[in-house]
Amino acid sequence: MANSFRASELRDIDPTEILNYAEAQGWTRKPMKQANFMLLQHPTKKLRQFILPTLVSKDKNLNLIGDALEELAKDDTRSPLQLATDLLFPADVLRIHATNKEIVSGTGPFLAGVQLLQTIQGMLETTADVIYRQNDPLAFSYTPTQLLETCRIGPADMGRFGNTVFIPIPTLPQNGHTSEEVLQSVDFGRRTTLAFMKGITELRRFLNEGTLETGTPTSVLTARLGELLGILDFGHRDTQIDISMSWSVNRPKVESSIPALVSFRQLEFPYLKGLALSIRGQTTSQRVRLVGQVIEVRAATSNPLIPTQGSIRVQTLFGDEKAEIEVFLKGEEYRKACDAHRDRIPVSVTGVIEKKNAANLYELRDTKEIQVLSTELPV
Repeated sequence: MANSFRASELRDIDPTEILNYAEAQGWTRKPMKQANFMLLQHPTKKLRQFILPTLVSKDKNLNLIGDALEELAKDDTRSPLQLATDLLFPADVLRIHATNKEIVSGTGPFLAGVQLLQTIQGMLETTADVIYRQNDPLAFSYTPTQLLETCRIGPADMGRFGNTVFIPIPTLPQNGHTSEEVLQSVDFGRRTTLAFMKGITELRRFLNEGTLETGTPTSVLTARLGELLGILDFGHRDTQIDISMSWSVNRPKVESSIPALVSFRQLEFPYLKGLALSIRGQTTSQRVRLVGQVIEVRAATSNPLIPTQGSIRVQTLFGDEKAEIEVFLKGEEYRKACDAHRDRIPVSVTGVIEKKNAANLYELRDTKEIQVLSTELPV
């Protein structure tokens, strides 16, 4: 079976990495008489099989390596070449690409290209910094800068400008003898890439639904990522920015709510800048979803003939700082807030937020249903 690879693209790929990836996707090994080869079978389509050599030397068996990659890529969002590149370096692979007519024709503005590369660096560094600050610094053997120094870059796709960034997720030895430093570096890398895609997904959700969520660690990161992405300018409203993440085969399964690809258009970027300002509390009259702890309840009246109503004060994160939000509630909504205050359970409530005169004090109007959450604030 002929494949599209050149020998130089396959020489450094370890067959063990292909085997690990295939088995993680559900492929199973079948017995073969030849000791130097393995037969792998698709998890559901039994007629789909490929042969994998146990070793490659002096360009021997490279055609089987290429055939195996092309077969595996049929069930993957990556091309066979992208899959081959990713398997060379155990890592979560971030790809950020820009596309418009000028870029396709090779006449895209140079400074916009430089700005995109700087944005990639800024977004990764910002994400790593948020993770670093939200945890005990002694929990990681790397600083955010040192984590970026371990990253590598790879080629962009034809017809699109951008870059491929490899965030290393080292392979842990099967015998369980792993140094604490290696475990820490793996954990830092995994947390950073996962938080990055959560923040990007939240940006996309805001543009789709027009609703902000504040008061969680993710919202702080979302504001910063929106600020960085929002300054990009390729000069064309039809420019599309694609951000994708291919997860390392060494990573446990990623929750299904995090997409592999998130796209933005140039005309949406001003809204991203507005989002950043809103979450940081620099503008008012924005509809937001707040998550926080009820720290005070005040009944409007003690008259039993008047339905239960009153004000509550919720402590939350608004942008990068702690803030207190005053909310007026009636009836069942007020009773639920009182119960949450008594039981020290966090709540979420959606409404239009406005800044009050006092520092870090806001008021929430036009509120919707208050929700009592679990016993822990979401991360």
